Amino acid sequence: MSEPGDGRGASREFLAEASEIVEAMADGFSILDEQRHKGGAKPRQLNDVFRAAHSLKGLAGMFGVEAIGGLAHQLENVLDQLRLGRTTIDDELMQVLYGCTDAFQRILGDVRAGTTPSADAFAALSARIDAVLAGEDPKSAHPTASLALPSEALSVLTEYEEHRLSQNLRDGNAIFRIHAPLELDSFEDALNRLTETVSQIGELVTTLPSTSTSGTGITFDLVAAVTIPESEARAAIEALGIDGVTLERVDKQAPEAPAKVELSASTDD
Repeated sequence: MSEPGDGRGASREFLAEASEIVEAMADGFSILDEQRHKGGAKPRQLNDVFRAAHSLKGLAGMFGVEAIGGLAHQLENVLDQLRLGRTTIDDELMQVLYGCTDAFQRILGDVRAGTTPSADAFAALSARIDAVLAGEDPKSAHPTASLALPSEALSVLTEYEEHRLSQNLRDGNAIFRIHAPLELDSFEDALNRLTETVSQIGELVTTLPSTSTSGTGITFDLVAAVTIPESEARAAIEALGIDGVTLERVDKQAPEAPAKVELSASTDD
């Protein structure tokens, strides 16, 4: 913000929105810190703080606060590496993350006081972030090619989705393809209920329009990692009462038979 004294209304708007994002980010980092001591950071939490950094970068760019924009961009890159499993959360990284929220608060204080914040004041923190990025640990090739999924489905997976599938395979979680032919007049509700249930029994990695057709409806393929016993997962999906849904285990550790089981709603007259 080259002229902090101009556009006081805009400055107030920026301060209000940026302060809210930074506070949410700080809370998110605290949750990450707790999670890393209890089995590892959760993907949803990593995504939340990543989106916060992205939003802050965009907001700073809109209002011309370069000191925040540059630092938020670096932070976004670090969090992206975490999301992709290319670096891990340790004490040093947590100090960097907390250092970023402290720096954002100080910069906001400068804006609030009507002074021009300088990115140079945070050169040491910026250098620490660069060191984290330089030391990222690229993983070996993703093992997703071993999944019994159509090649067209594998080809459209994002790097993040490939990472989540690979991590779940390393964790020993079963991977399922949930084939869902849904009626056009009710597919939104059915898909919402299905995705919510899948998220409760494991991790929904991606949802793709299916290459097959159901004639009168629309068909989706959900790829999910399941963290509960397979029988319980099938029972949870079947309890939804959505006709025609099939579950197929697609990781190489899947039992040879039965490979596919159709789950259809049962109705009693």
